[in-house]
This record gives sequence, C-alpha cells and structure tokens, in this order.
Amino acid sequence: MNRTGVIIVWALALICSALTCAAAESVVLADLAPGRHYLQVDVSASGAITVKPLKVVRIGDGPLDPPPPGDLTGVAKIAFDEAVKINRPTESAVLAATYSEISKQVRSGSLPLKEASSFAAKAVNTVLGALGAKDRWRPWTRAIADELKGETWRTADQYADAYDALALGLNAAAGGAQDALDLGAIVKLISALLTGDMPSIIEAVVELIQSLRR
Repeated sequence: MNRTGVIIVWALALICSALTCAAAESVVLADLAPGRHYLQVDVSASGAITVKPLKVVRIGDGPLDPPPPGDLTGVAKIAFDEAVKINRPTESAVLAATYSEISKQVRSGSLPLKEASSFAAKAVNTVLGALGAKDRWRPWTRAIADELKGETWRTADQYADAYDALALGLNAAAGGAQDALDLGAIVKLISALLTGDMPSIIEAVVELIQSLRR
C-alpha cells in the first residue's frame, strides 16, 4: 500500500474511534489498489488502533488458496500434516481440487446432503484409483475418517465447510502444484460421477490421467 493509502486508512480508523469510543470496533477496508489487499482495522474502547492484512479466500471457485500451514486448524491441519508425510504434491493438489468441487456441488444443491458423504468417498476413491495411489493415501484417509468420526452435519454449509477445510490442508501441502492442474478434467469427472453414467466416468478418468501427464 502506498503512503497515501496508509494515511487514509489511519484517518478512517481515527474517525471510527471517535464515533465508537464506548466499545471496541472492527472494520474491513479495501486497499486503494483494487484487488490487492483487505485490511482489518481494530479500534479498542480506549481508542487504540491496530491494522492487519486479511487474506481473501473464495469458496467453491476451484482449489482454494492455501493459508500458511501455521494458520491451519482442526481437520485442515490434519489434512496438511498427513499429506506432507506422503509427499506427493501433485496428488495433494488433485485431491484438493476434488474436495473443492464437491463443496461447490453441495452448496449449489446439485449434490443432496444425504448422499454427500458417500459421494465424497466414491469420488476420492475414483481419483486415487486413477492416480494409482490408493494404498499410498490410505493412512491419510484413515486419519481424516478418525478425525471426522462422530461429526453430525445438518446443513449444506456444514458439509461444504468440511470439504473446504480438507481442500485447504491439501492445497497447503501441494506447495503450488495446484497451479498446473487442469481443473476442467476434475470438474468433468465429478459431473460424470454425479450422473452415474459409466462411459462418461471412464472418459473423464482417462482425461484426468492424460492431463496429469502433459
């Protein structure tokens, strides 16, 4: 952010402080350079001001931008830790894209909630089979299953948030490998699995394998 931007942000924060001196307040301000940053300005009841940058993560639009590994918590942290042990960045990226697309289908209502868990398992199993990596990723899937055991989700957001968390952890472990993925091949595979049409599924699996060899 340039000097002018900093001055304006702090001026806005001071105004906010003057107007809300009785209670703490937080506001989010965009950087003057469009699309570059978002800043959270926290103003305490005493008038103390802190400014910190925020990372923007878009939900359901391809693989999610991973936060720094140290910021991961819960199932996202476990997804990261277990994927790092396997040390297959491209496979981590493919799985992340798979979970991200499943999340998108859940949020849109295309994937009924009562079928979400079984479909996710089938999709991941299909992808790992295409990668020839089922055995390699078995410790990962077991660790995730253990972590999520007993979870009761009732809404689309709860299901989708869980899949997004897995995608975050996997993307963090991918270390940038997701940038080279053909997302269209993964979207096509998930769409084919939703229809259950075997010829379409086979075609999508072949396309995914070919895309990873380019």
